[in-house]
Amino acid sequence: MGRPTGRPRRPRRVHPRAPPPRRAHAGALRRRAAPPAGAGHRPQPRGLALRRRGRVCPDRRRTDRLRNSVDPPGPAQVAQGRPCAHRDPCAPALERRPVSTPSLDAAYAHCAAVVRTRARNFYYGLRLTPEPRRSAVYSVYAWMRAADDLTDEAATPELKRAGLERFAASAERLIAGTDLAEDERCPVWTAFRETYRRFELDPADLRSLLAGLAWDLQHDAQAASSREPVLVCADRAELERYCYCVASTVGLICVRIWGLRPGADRAAAHRLAVQRGLAFQLTNILRDFGEDYDAGRVYLPRAEFRAAGLSVEEVRNWSRPEACASFINAISAWARHAYEGSAPLDDMIDPPCAPGLRAMTAIYSGLLRVIENAPARVAADRRVRLQSATKAGIALKALLNGWILRRPARQGATA
Repeated sequence: MGRPTGRPRRPRRVHPRAPPPRRAHAGALRRRAAPPAGAGHRPQPRGLALRRRGRVCPDRRRTDRLRNSVDPPGPAQVAQGRPCAHRDPCAPALERRPVSTPSLDAAYAHCAAVVRTRARNFYYGLRLTPEPRRSAVYSVYAWMRAADDLTDEAATPELKRAGLERFAASAERLIAGTDLAEDERCPVWTAFRETYRRFELDPADLRSLLAGLAWDLQHDAQAASSREPVLVCADRAELERYCYCVASTVGLICVRIWGLRPGADRAAAHRLAVQRGLAFQLTNILRDFGEDYDAGRVYLPRAEFRAAGLSVEEVRNWSRPEACASFINAISAWARHAYEGSAPLDDMIDPPCAPGLRAMTAIYSGLLRVIENAPARVAADRRVRLQSATKAGIALKALLNGWILRRPARQGATA
């Protein structure tokens, strides 16, 4: 039915500011149309559609701002392995190096190759350390190996001493923050310089390590002029000082790089790291007794030989088996006590790095166990060692145990 015609039709009023009605074009209508049922249509992500049209998703812009505004970690945060306050929350702690160039990456790769080929016992444990702290400890070992090679490869004691003095001068320039000489710009120094700067290593540890190498050179000169092996240490106290220089300092540096669990006592961790280094070095000394004797120096204390009524030659030749076994067992018990006394250190290390320390400790403790079960092995021509499969199993067990220990904390964080 039509409209009544008795009254005139009122014209429609249009607001003067209102925009004219827009007519959607055919393409827009097609995009707005609902997809047919059962056609298998998958909705396109909004961010992807915006990027394809030349725009940037607001969420993407926010992520870029976060990524570009990351502050470098402070000294305390680097030492404890914690991310800085303004770091992207999606990125794990210390996952990226603050300085990363092709030459620096190549230098760290070179240090990793040195550890893999020259320190198999350490490599199985250190490889469990997460990056970038893994590359840092690799560079520390490669730097110490370079210093040790200078004292081993030179032909005469004078050349060894000159090489070590040049190395120590380079270390002092590194500590002072000055540029290295042209011939010192090698991969090892490049990587170690970055590690020293980033983790703020203690210069006293570097100087103590070089002092231990100088101690070795002093006795090498004596061995070169003597027909009998030189006894390096007079008693246990002197041997402990030597072990501190060449081993405990390494433990202190590693603890500095690994970081500690929140709330851990740093002074106690320092003391336990020194004790763990003593345990490792005593194991090395027992394992290498035969090789060191043939090279003209013996590190087992002179007072211990005197107390046991034995000469160095008798232990090397194992001419009095019972007395020799009792002598070696006494040194082994000293090392075992150091392992047991430093056991709390494992639980004080930052959890992601703890499996590496546990694996190295288990490997060296396993070497000591072989000597405890068969003391005559120290005088054999073949060095005491663990099979590669055994060391790989120890590393895997340490990794799984670390994951299990961290699992309750992760579950509590997500609950």
